[in-house]
Amino acid sequence: MKKICKKSGMSVPAAVTGVILFIILCFSLGTAPDRLIGAAFCHQLPSRSPAPDFPLCFRCAGLFSGIIWGILFSFLSKRSKNLFDKKVLAMLAAAFLLFMLDIVNTTEYIPIHWYEEKAAFRFLSSFPLGYMLVRLMAGIWLHFFDNFRTKEILPHFSGLPFFLITAAVSFLTVFSGNASVLHFFGYLLSAGSLIFLLILYSILIRCIALLKNAAWQDRTVLLSALLIVFLQICLLGGIHIRFLPSEVFEGIQ
Repeated sequence: MKKICKKSGMSVPAAVTGVILFIILCFSLGTAPDRLIGAAFCHQLPSRSPAPDFPLCFRCAGLFSGIIWGILFSFLSKRSKNLFDKKVLAMLAAAFLLFMLDIVNTTEYIPIHWYEEKAAFRFLSSFPLGYMLVRLMAGIWLHFFDNFRTKEILPHFSGLPFFLITAAVSFLTVFSGNASVLHFFGYLLSAGSLIFLLILYSILIRCIALLKNAAWQDRTVLLSALLIVFLQICLLGGIHIRFLPSEVFEGIQ
């Protein structure tokens, strides 16, 4: 991996190798790409998912729905002057508390239940966490990769209306019961999870480069991060599908 990060010419074949391994694993396991990606994050219990072949459960669907829209808003809206926006940090903390509240309420091994468990609550309690988490991460990513800054299409658009509208759209989509719509949305959320990991790993690689006073090119960092993303998906998703069937996760949120 060190050679990959140092030599830009090695980055392209390395990233392509990761993609090829992912495709080969999909065929060898006989599973759809979105299912393999989802298996790296989610228990995929049919009883807690919008559809039997949907790649994520209600809670993970809410989380990655928030991530998808949070990425879109972060890249198209006016950039914050502060790397760590205090409002974003405060809302992230509140979103995390809401998420943990529902986790505790629905966990069978903790005898604390404030309200009746529902799929809608699972989705709505995780959407804000995904949205605010990626808002924070996107700000850090744009600080390191300023050359990839897109045009501010939503410079004066308030974040709250966008959040409420996208949460409603995602909720209605997940609970629509339409097989075609769910199939498309499943792939969209899977793509969002890959982008989330790409943002995370590229930030980590950039931080390592700064610690070592190494001038790694943006292209090298991103392609190296892409390789790590697909290796993680192949490893965790492959283990889940091959050795840990969904039934193993019964009773676990």
